Amino acid sequence: MTKLFVVLGLIFSTHAFAEQKTKGAVTAAVENKEIVLTVKKGFHFNDKAPASVVFDDLEAKHKPLIKTEQKFTFKVLENTKKAKLNYYVCDDAKTVCEPHDQVVELTAKRAATDAAPYERAVASDAPAKKYDKITLLKFSAPWCPACIRLKSETMNKPPVKALLKKVNFEEINIDLVENEKISDQYGVKAIPTVILVNEQGEEIKRWLDYQPAKSFAPELQAALKETQSINQLVAKAEAGDEKAATTLGYNSYSKMIWKDAAKWFSFSKGAKELNYKLASEISYASDEMGETAESKKAYQQALEKGFTLSSSVLDQTRWKLDYLEQLKEQERPIETDAIKALQFQLAEIKNSKDLKGLFAKSTLGDNENFEKAEVLDMTARLYKLTDDKENAKKIQGELASAVDKVKLSTKLPGQMISAIWYYGQAGVPEKSEPLLKQLIKAYPKTYVYYQRYASFLTKQKRHDEALAQANLALEFKEGNEPQLSLAKVKILKELGKKDEAIILIDSALKITEAHPTKYKRTQTALTDIKKNLLNPEVKK
Repeated sequence: MTKLFVVLGLIFSTHAFAEQKTKGAVTAAVENKEIVLTVKKGFHFNDKAPASVVFDDLEAKHKPLIKTEQKFTFKVLENTKKAKLNYYVCDDAKTVCEPHDQVVELTAKRAATDAAPYERAVASDAPAKKYDKITLLKFSAPWCPACIRLKSETMNKPPVKALLKKVNFEEINIDLVENEKISDQYGVKAIPTVILVNEQGEEIKRWLDYQPAKSFAPELQAALKETQSINQLVAKAEAGDEKAATTLGYNSYSKMIWKDAAKWFSFSKGAKELNYKLASEISYASDEMGETAESKKAYQQALEKGFTLSSSVLDQTRWKLDYLEQLKEQERPIETDAIKALQFQLAEIKNSKDLKGLFAKSTLGDNENFEKAEVLDMTARLYKLTDDKENAKKIQGELASAVDKVKLSTKLPGQMISAIWYYGQAGVPEKSEPLLKQLIKAYPKTYVYYQRYASFLTKQKRHDEALAQANLALEFKEGNEPQLSLAKVKILKELGKKDEAIILIDSALKITEAHPTKYKRTQTALTDIKKNLLNPEVKK
């Protein structure tokens, strides 16, 4: 399961570098000098997270003209050939929300599916803020599961708390408009991101995604002794210093700057660093993959190289699965022997006595308590790939049973959200409802779980109950009143409460008009719904 880190989100996933769940959910088309993105059934765009496009190799970023949960449009810049789009996609259960970095060839005539759900992090050139002592910056958001895990499972542990006393510790909510500048300053494009900086604001070390306390504490302790910034290590690395190059490799990997990561990892002789080099090359090829046969071939070659050279059985397996899914997408034949070999390999992994160790040796990272569930989810993907519905359903049953056995606690809300995700993958979303109720009872003064429950009830067509939860969410706005209002408006629309919906839209629009930059996408969505309510004969 991915962890979204999520782009400025992201939502809702459990591991940054696991197989992305929203891959292939978006279709792009170039129409009337506009790039139009739409989502498949079961998914929606995160219209609250940033989205942008960069044309060719220009530096300027352009925001979407239209930004709703079902549609994004970007105006095409004259005389450009390629567009690099960044946005977030979530599943309708709102258990995962993942960053996408997509390349669209502007000369292409037919629709294209998104290349890869990653977003490149590029830091601003503005001067860094200075601090009175070494500072740890934690970029997160209330709705992000990986952020929740980091807060409830790592930052409150005694070894970590002891280290936090030695530094300034700043928690930065990237949803708030006042934090946009510092997020751009450090090139934060995914959350949670944790950055250790010196007094001059220069980066010493960066962590992306959820970090277990047992590894984060010693890494932070070592970083506190480091006297050189990341920028100062470049000269040493270029002179052949393997340690400096390795540090830069992991830093670039955490920024999702894959090309640089692969470059620095190539200096290292370690098996672990080789795996990360391969993962970087695959991610880079995936990011660059457009509609051209050449770019698709480059991605497949990177996957083939990855599963051939990787020392991680888990990485080998997931990259083989990605490779086979690429073949099917292109309607190319898949050898029966390849399917059988992968089925056998997945069964061996599932039954391994050291499943945690296999994850630790992979680039998937921590999937604590859900290792077996992740492998079963991969197995279900394989059966779906071959249209074996009977075995796919059987594996989904095993997946649900595996999640049932996880000891869940409201003290670890991030893991409960992971369970909700896997129950969805297992085809038993009804098992999520008791968990959502427990989270609401444990955390009654945040909008997060009321809104999640409202979304769940909406999918179940239980709109009256969903409305009650949406009202509760609005009692704890935490700076997200326009977005929460938008969610309630959609429920009111389903209930046929037109007048009440329009009153709420007008109230929310007053807030968005006061902050047009931050709430532009929400403003567009509210305006579109209002037009539709006032003139239902006009199809959107």
